[in-house]
Amino acid sequence: MKTRFISPALGACLLLAMADAFAIKPRVKIEPPEAAVSADIDRDIRKQFDDLYPGSANVLNYRYRLYGHVAAAERRWPDAANDFRIAASYADKYSQHRLSLLYWHGVGVEKDRVQAYLWADLAAERGYTEFLAVRERMWRQLDEAERAAAVERGPALYEHYGDPAAKQRQKYQWLLGQSTSLLRRERLAVVDFEDYWHKVDAPWVPPKNATVTIGEIEEIDAPRRKGKRKPVPEPLPELPPDPRSDPSQAPAPQPRP
Repeated sequence: MKTRFISPALGACLLLAMADAFAIKPRVKIEPPEAAVSADIDRDIRKQFDDLYPGSANVLNYRYRLYGHVAAAERRWPDAANDFRIAASYADKYSQHRLSLLYWHGVGVEKDRVQAYLWADLAAERGYTEFLAVRERMWRQLDEAERAAAVERGPALYEHYGDPAAKQRQKYQWLLGQSTSLLRRERLAVVDFEDYWHKVDAPWVPPKNATVTIGEIEEIDAPRRKGKRKPVPEPLPELPPDPRSDPSQAPAPQPRP
């Protein structure tokens, strides 16, 4: 049985998703490296962690993203990378985006521009506008050898972290958490996961079928220009299909104190 409402726990998680959507701008070239991978929301989440943590029960993408925010605020970058990686394995696009920046700048992980691009490609899988922009900027800065490596390494990363596997993993963990809660005689709302992901994506994806109203067409005499016409710039190279890398398996979630 499906319902069209979301529990208070998931509601808190969705508010966190909206906060992330409006709190970070995609950055690729900023020095020093730590400035490029930091976000103001990290400090905000650290202050609100005790209030937000209970709402992340059984929603592991948000629980481990919370851990990642706190670790980033405290500049524990290897821990932040590990936490964002676990959240990424549960279809969390924001965490995949943060991983792309960490790998691009070599903060908390070994610098790897190919791996950074592949995480950016995964983060843009659902068409989030800002993450698409990051992916395209990274692709333009890769050389031919790096692009070839992305094509070769890409499929294995997608197999583990792409939406088909990651969303199913998230759903399984939620249902497992429901079973545990029932044994403890706790009641959780049944989730319509299609509607849930739609709400998660809403702050990031521009509305469809947007319209623009214009006035009447007016004919004017265009001034004549002297000289040669400017050449039309060549289009950017197309991205290879589904380029993603071969990472190590994401570590199993471990309970935190």
